[in-house]
Amino acid sequence: MAIFRWDRLIRGLSLEIISCFYCFRLSGAISSGDL
Repeated sequence: MAIFRWDRLIRGLSLEIISCFYCFRLSGAISSGDL
């Protein structure tokens, strides 16, 4: 049970980091005028 909980936590955290990084690159592209 604890292993499954850690798996969900790590998966959610990595997904959050990826989406945050994507938003950061998207806003960076908009501010620099690449989009």
